[in-house]
Parts: sequence; structure tokens; C-alpha cells
Amino acid sequence: MEVQKNPARPTTDKNRRLRKRRTSSPLIPTLLILLIALAVTVTGCQKPETPAEPVEPLPPVVVEEPSAEEVPEVPEAQPVHEPKDNPQFGYGDEQGIFALLLSDPKTVNPESYTHLSLPGGAVTEIKYEGIQPPGPNDTVMDISSNFKQRYGAVYRLAGGKIPENDSVTLMTAPFVSARTFHNLTKVGTPSTDQALLKKIEAEKKMVMKHFWHLYDAENGAGIYLAQFEPQADQAMLTLVLRDQEDALWYAYFPANYVKELDLYSWRVDDGGEVHPESFIVGWLADFGSTPELALYWRGAEGEVLYWFRGDNGGLLKSHEGYRYWGAY
Repeated sequence: MEVQKNPARPTTDKNRRLRKRRTSSPLIPTLLILLIALAVTVTGCQKPETPAEPVEPLPPVVVEEPSAEEVPEVPEAQPVHEPKDNPQFGYGDEQGIFALLLSDPKTVNPESYTHLSLPGGAVTEIKYEGIQPPGPNDTVMDISSNFKQRYGAVYRLAGGKIPENDSVTLMTAPFVSARTFHNLTKVGTPSTDQALLKKIEAEKKMVMKHFWHLYDAENGAGIYLAQFEPQADQAMLTLVLRDQEDALWYAYFPANYVKELDLYSWRVDDGGEVHPESFIVGWLADFGSTPELALYWRGAEGEVLYWFRGDNGGLLKSHEGYRYWGAY
């Protein structure tokens, strides 16, 4: 039998050897080593991360409130008074339910007056009734018993009554709505407030002779009458309003003085004497930041009527009227 040399192996064995040869190739480990080395190199070349610096918290923001000195207060706007709304004076009939305007109705608008002041500072509404013609028995005296004989504009009161022979102030609706009225309580005694007396003497640089407390108001104000010692041939009588904030407002009544007779010229019908009960304050009101009041100065033969308006510490005469009654 002939023996073959190098007999042929099955195909499967050949393939198996080829796969074994490829798998055990020395190039594969080399490539892996190169890749690992490259990765290490790249990693080593990267800049190490710098640790983040701690963030310090911001200080709290303090918002300062503006002080009163830095933000000045805006003064309240003073209201404006129209001359057509000037008050007028009058008096009542014997029953006290009608009022007569003292001014000639031809010089004013009589229909514009819608309110009237009562004793104690209260204000009531009135209704215009028309013009009353003069009567045949007119004595020319402005008193309640002669009311129906006098010529003038007549008004009916909606409430309250006018005491016989008392004076009143007639007002328009705009006049009333622009003001705050304060009820008054009559005092009528010598003042015992020495601190106030000294303050007035210091401000006026005069010595007080008499000092009367006339009224108190519901808002805390007080009304006084100061008579100073005469200086040479001059004398001074002063109405003093101490308002609710203790500010002083003055109305001045100067007079001549005759030393030899100890006579003053304030009122001829009173012999120059001053009687505190003759000073009647009809009403007191605030007009914006300034005071206003009506003063009825009564004498033996009549009454002088004033409307005062506050101005820079003074009480200025803004309207003046007169009532004549002779020796009724």
C-alpha cells in the first residue's frame, strides 16, 4: 500500500488555524498600549481645574428714610376769598324769626345771603323774603321794636331765634362752606392767666392795665381784651385771640388820652370807658390756616360791627358796619 506524504487536512482545520493566528497576533496588544498611553498623555496635558473661590455674600442694602428736615412739608394752600362773598350785618325782629339786612339792598346782592350767625357762634340757614318798604312810623333806630318800619332786605330763619336787639352776620353759601366755625362760650371775667398776660406785655412792650377773658371756643382757642396803660396822650385797647396752637392774634383800637381828665376817646357815648361786657364776639371760624371773627362793640347809642381776618399775627378790619338806636 502506497503511503501519501503530507496528506491534505480538512478545510475546517485550516480555518481554525487561521483564526488562531489572527487572534494571537502581536500587533493587537501593541495598539492597546499605544491607545492607553495616548489617553494618559492627553489627560496629563489638561490644566487641572482651579477650585472655585468662595462667593462672599453682599452686604445688606440699608434704605434710609428721608428725615423731616430733608423733605420740607408742603404748606396747605390758602383758600381764596371773593369780595362778592363779603359778609353783611343785620338784626332780628321782636320774635327773633326774621332778620333785616343793615346795608342798602341796592349796594349788594340780597338774594346771595343764605346763612346767618346766631349767638354762640352757630350758623343757621335763612330764606330771602324780599325788600321791605319803609313804614310811616320809622324812628330810624335799628332795634327790634322798629324792625317792621325799617327799609331793607328781609330773611326768614330756618332754625333758631335771634335774641331781641342782638346783631347777626349774614353770609353767602360759599363763605360758609369755605370756613370751619367754632361754638363759643362766654366767660366775661378778669383773666387770671399771668403767663399769658406777661407774654402779651413782652410782645407789645407795654404794661397791662386791665385784662379780661371774654370767650372760650370749642377748639381750645380763647378770646381776651387787653387795656394797656396810656403812654403820653395815646392809649391802646387790644382784642387778643389765642388760637388752639397758642399763637396770638391782635386787633388794635387806639385812642387819644387826656391825662388831666383821665379820659379816653374810644367811645364818646360811653365817656371813654371800657366795659368788657360790651364786646360781643358773634362768631369765630378758621379760613384755611388763618382765623376770622365778628366783633360787635356795643355802646349806649349804638353798635360798631367788625369782620376781622387773620393776617401775619394781626386781625385786620375787613368790613365795618353800624347800628344806631339812640337811647332806647
